[in-house]
Amino acid sequence: MAPVGRPAAAGAGDRRGFGGHGPRCGSASAYTFAPIRYRLDPIMTDLNLLNEKHPTENLWTSGAVAPEQFAALKDAGVKHVINLRPRAEQGEFDEAATAASCGMAYANLPIAGPHELTLANVKAFDKLLAETGGGNTVVHCASNNRVGALFALRAAWLQGANADDALAIGRAHGLLAMEPAVAALLDQGPA
Repeated sequence: MAPVGRPAAAGAGDRRGFGGHGPRCGSASAYTFAPIRYRLDPIMTDLNLLNEKHPTENLWTSGAVAPEQFAALKDAGVKHVINLRPRAEQGEFDEAATAASCGMAYANLPIAGPHELTLANVKAFDKLLAETGGGNTVVHCASNNRVGALFALRAAWLQGANADDALAIGRAHGLLAMEPAVAALLDQGPA
């Protein structure tokens, strides 16, 4: 991945762009999350992100990021967070505000499931990646599956990868259970 450009300024109400204000960095406030126990990436120690992958030098993909993990993301040099979870999956946690309080750019591209794996959403995802300017970025959903799905479709539909290579890219970024749906979309082409 070689994104270009700089993060675009966006208003606090812009769910797809980077921006927003909110609570203190890394504060857990009143939200409760079960402890997450998975492997640590050697570069980003103390993060312990759910289903974490580190497919390229400046990119980490994962499942949900808990409020108290944002301070560790900041300390590790993360500059951008792209969240693929729809608002209904996020409960009362204001991730945009927490990311902003840590000095990180934030974007939300809500992908609820396979029915939202469209060419328009893949293009929006590609644009968000380009806006990071190649800076340290975490892309996440609830489990990392939708992240991998979008990377696979991006590789095929926008970058010209064949289906096998696109699925391998998807797996490297977190694709698991959605692989049959992604394979079917790769066979039929972008909608």
